[in-house]
Amino acid sequence: MSIASLGVVLKAFGGNELDPAEKNQLVKEALLMTLAHASSSDTNVMSVEVSTVQRAIRDATGEELSEADFFDGVAKALNVRPHELAGLVDA
Repeated sequence: MSIASLGVVLKAFGGNELDPAEKNQLVKEALLMTLAHASSSDTNVMSVEVSTVQRAIRDATGEELSEADFFDGVAKALNVRPHELAGLVDA
């Protein structure tokens, strides 16, 4: 499961028990949510922010994060659809 799906976060907030693998996934999803929300706080996401978040995720979890997954995470953190982020990225 991609960390951008935030499925385990939703499961945890639904009051469900998490097994050890899901707890590990929860940490990754929470990290993505935190970094995505922090980088989108000014609603003008710059490419250097994407690179920084990708590096932080890789350093913390050992997993690669695609730009698509990053923007899915930002959209979920902002509670908008990914296409609504159009125009907010400064390449």
